[in-house]
Amino acid sequence: MSKIFKDKKLFGKLNIIDLLIIILVIVVAIIAYAFLKGDTPSLTTSTQNEYNFTIQIQKSEKNIFDKINIGDKIYDNENNSYLGEVVSKEKNEYRELVDDYKNNKKVYATNDKYININITVKNNLQDKGNNLVTNEEYKVKVGKQVAIRGNNYAGKGYIILIER
Repeated sequence: MSKIFKDKKLFGKLNIIDLLIIILVIVVAIIAYAFLKGDTPSLTTSTQNEYNFTIQIQKSEKNIFDKINIGDKIYDNENNSYLGEVVSKEKNEYRELVDDYKNNKKVYATNDKYININITVKNNLQDKGNNLVTNEEYKVKVGKQVAIRGNNYAGKGYIILIER
């Protein structure tokens, strides 16, 4: 009998069943990782269309609004991904929750020091199953927090709307 299969054990330490169990555990771990990671390639074909998506920057200083220009190129400030081109901008009053001591409750009140800014950006996005992504594989989805940067401004906000 050879040294490899001495006493029905591989190299004298592992038997064939042990080896099969180890291989099975490794395969299951790889499949579980790929499934939980969520970046597995989709079997559906991806199509590319022009989308507009709106990013809301909350509690922004008022002077930032004037620095944003139609046609500006917007980038994600954390990974330098190109998000798209500004097609519109809108400012809204900033409201915050404050104490109403007279009525002993919390109410929303306008804070004139800040504004909310809605920036609508256009870009060609690929529809990959459940994800819309840019050419740089940046996922665009409602509720995603983004740190944006333009020519002379930066801010943090959320994607609040996606339109085709």
